Amino acid sequence: MSLRNYPLRPDADLFQVIKAVALTMETQGYEAAVQMISPQSGVLTVKKDRDGFVNALGMGLECRVNFGAINGQLTVNVDSEWTNKIIAVAVGWFVCFIPVITGIVGAVNQLSLPDKIFTAVNMNVGVAPSQYPEM
Repeated sequence: MSLRNYPLRPDADLFQVIKAVALTMETQGYEAAVQMISPQSGVLTVKKDRDGFVNALGMGLECRVNFGAINGQLTVNVDSEWTNKIIAVAVGWFVCFIPVITGIVGAVNQLSLPDKIFTAVNMNVGVAPSQYPEM
């Protein structure tokens, strides 16, 4: 779990900020789904290769990003999904060594995903509402 705070513009629309972050992640090849809980909080799910054989080998990536805006501060909390990597390494350890390698590669990629998300938030949190990308 990673947590960071950002100053939020007084005229910022949290939904637009989250949509801009989602668009940034989509341009990098990730699937992104936005869900607003209230005008001050929302959730962004970022994932890649979470279906089928690639996921079973521990290579699928997924993070759930919680956004909360209070008193001009944006709190961003990233929760990573590690289950498929743990299963791949455990199965590979006892059955076949290949899933151990793919699980480790998936874990390394999963470790870098929160930083990519925080970079996308940093790029979009200070943008004026008139400059938000169209979706």
